[in-house]
Amino acid sequence: MEHEKCYVFKPQEDRPSKRRRVNGASDNASLELRKKTCRELWDAQQGRIDEVIDHVNRATLDEIISFIKTAYFNQDQATKIPTGLVVAGPSIASHAQFFDSLAERAAHEAQSTFVALSSNECPNLKTLLKNLIRKATSAEDDDGDEHVSTRRKGPKLLNYDLQLLFEWCKEQNPAHYAYMSHFFANPLSIFLRPDLKYEQVSSKDLEALRNVDSFRKLADDLLDERDAATVRSLLESDEFLFDYTKEQIIVTQQKIQGIVNTCLTLKQLRDSIPRLPDIPLSALYIRAASGELQSSHIVRDFLLAVKKAPSDTLTQLLAVAATSAPEAPDPTTPTRLQAQLSSLLASADQPLRSAHDLRHETLRTTVVAQKVELSKQRSALSATDAAYSAIVDELHAWLAACFEARLVPPHTLFLHEVAVYDLRSPHRDVFTPRPRMAGALSSTQPPTAILYQLYLESGNLINVNDLWLAFHAIVGEDEEDESMTMALFQRSLAELKYLGLIKASRKKTDHVAKLAWKGL
Repeated sequence: MEHEKCYVFKPQEDRPSKRRRVNGASDNASLELRKKTCRELWDAQQGRIDEVIDHVNRATLDEIISFIKTAYFNQDQATKIPTGLVVAGPSIASHAQFFDSLAERAAHEAQSTFVALSSNECPNLKTLLKNLIRKATSAEDDDGDEHVSTRRKGPKLLNYDLQLLFEWCKEQNPAHYAYMSHFFANPLSIFLRPDLKYEQVSSKDLEALRNVDSFRKLADDLLDERDAATVRSLLESDEFLFDYTKEQIIVTQQKIQGIVNTCLTLKQLRDSIPRLPDIPLSALYIRAASGELQSSHIVRDFLLAVKKAPSDTLTQLLAVAATSAPEAPDPTTPTRLQAQLSSLLASADQPLRSAHDLRHETLRTTVVAQKVELSKQRSALSATDAAYSAIVDELHAWLAACFEARLVPPHTLFLHEVAVYDLRSPHRDVFTPRPRMAGALSSTQPPTAILYQLYLESGNLINVNDLWLAFHAIVGEDEEDESMTMALFQRSLAELKYLGLIKASRKKTDHVAKLAWKGL
């Protein structure tokens, strides 16, 4: 073509027929505020919708959970798979909410696994089993790798074999695994047998008992009390150590049981006070097991709420404390305070408030040298409010003494290594890098031990090249043959992998990932 056409587009400059209100300009502060308002209102509306749906589905969910529990307890006598038919209704939009609630309640109340399968995932029995096993057993490691079970021995099973699902269900019992790990990895767990005899314990077990940290702490405490005779008997006489351990292990178990009972009591006491945030019982257990509950904000906020509680709230609090109070020097205190409070309420026509209540505090304004000063001033209390404040203060002191006496850190108890299995400790020891003193490693140590110390100082993902350079700086400091040092490094790395401490990572090809050996 000798000539080509060219078109020039010239838009009209006239304003559109539907004019804009703000012409694209809007206040950013107003926009964020409108967005926040929309989210708050919608969250409230969504909460009401969820509450209505949960109320509608509660009866159906209760029946399904009861059916699952009954089928679980009768599984030994059953010869067929228990099956139920649930008609969810024509509203497909509400099915997701229903099945989410069912999955959550099945996991928490029935200790079961919920798997949702659609019709397109089940064209035949073989595909159904594949998808069922894949969804039920799907899990990922911390580094994103798919979980591959290496515990099975024997021929590899097909991906639709129900034996895979059966073995996975057996591995998902954490309490059973905790028992197995504790008794397998801890030789001192033999002292948990109530009928243990002296002849059944070897001298090596008793010698290992003398080397635990809690025994050393006990010896220091006895020496501080000038009881050197008991320390000498514990060190020299195996039979005396055995008898002493049998007595003290019972005391330690009773104290741990007291910690658990105190957590239950604290949960019930907090629930009796309104406007306190709900804290799961598992969170209380975790903090108590780590020795952090007594000094945590959970106890502080509760005791502060007790001081400011009105008489109607304190009545419920005393009722709970009287029935489930933790052991204390004076366990009759809640009952006595209940009687005193009842006599005060008999002559009161409105709820009583203590001196710590904000309504008894006023702000006082003074002008000094042309400066305004604000100060808090307590108003005068009536005789009834003063008597009520005395009851509140006594209850507050009693509860604080109970928590201080019962919520002791478990790691301070004698033989806590035997009576307590801390599942978090192996993970924390493996994943948390730990520094060492300068010159703590030398080439005279075994190569695997050197590499393990470097392993402890690293994070979750370890660069193999950095690990090699650090290893070479220690082992190859005498300028030996580098090939020999590399051979030692590779052998040590292989031994760590064989022990289950590291594995290859898919995130980075030149890195290895740490593994937590729970029995270590």
